[in-house]
Amino acid sequence: MNPRFPCGGALFVAWVAFGLCAPARASDSIPVGPTPDITGPRTLGLASTIGTASGNEGLFVNPAAIAARKRYCIELGGLLDRRDAQNVGEVVNVSIVDGISTPITAGLAWNKIPDGTNEGTVSMLALAGPLGQGFFIGASGKWFKLNGPTSKLERITVDAGLFWQASEYVSIGIAGYNLVPTGDPVVAPKQVGGGLAIGTDRLVQVTAEWTSDLDASPKTLNRYAAGVEGLLARQFPVRIGFVRDERLDARWWSVGAGAVQPRFGVDIGYRQGIDDPKARVLSASVKLYFLE
Repeated sequence: MNPRFPCGGALFVAWVAFGLCAPARASDSIPVGPTPDITGPRTLGLASTIGTASGNEGLFVNPAAIAARKRYCIELGGLLDRRDAQNVGEVVNVSIVDGISTPITAGLAWNKIPDGTNEGTVSMLALAGPLGQGFFIGASGKWFKLNGPTSKLERITVDAGLFWQASEYVSIGIAGYNLVPTGDPVVAPKQVGGGLAIGTDRLVQVTAEWTSDLDASPKTLNRYAAGVEGLLARQFPVRIGFVRDERLDARWWSVGAGAVQPRFGVDIGYRQGIDDPKARVLSASVKLYFLE
């Protein structure tokens, strides 16, 4: 299950254009991913962000990383997941991260899934803070209230993460998802992952990550991802990424871009299946933020 719904005039145009380009449905399309795939356009375009300093998207990938940058940010966005001509999920999300008011960074996200394989809401509350110089810890409570095609999921669980800014150009992250069992290993499986970033998001950085599905049976299934992000003219981030996902038996390529101003930013990300090009995901967001 993934988020998908553009916001603002330009994002709406992009969403409509994306939908018009989709061809007919194939019976062997890539299945829908679990809830850790609820994310934003930077994560979608870069593909691997567990080990990167993060804004509001850290709520979905590594809650500790939201404390690595001192800022107050409001973000509105979403993601459209399609298989050929059919939407398999639509999610609108709004999030707020406050890393300025107190030493402990707090984040809140509300995800509305109006249509798709699963429908309902996923609400999140995260807290993160420093353990030492450049070292952060965080946790996020998640409340699932979803109706699926064959079952209903209404549970509270927890994500947790560690983030280490080892140097100006090296950062490492570790995260665990749905650590309190939800009883639904398809929609909300227990997962762990780690990521590494070399470089800086203020110029260029290379990222890599691994996640493992602990609820998979009869053997553990893994996801591997890598990406490159560069900042052009100090205000235009561009991204490319690659994913190999054993759980979905799929490979993806992805791209992303954005524009950043002192108080305002927009991002867009796109992912497409390599073995099944008719599997496509589009994510977009607008954000208003204040730096310390």
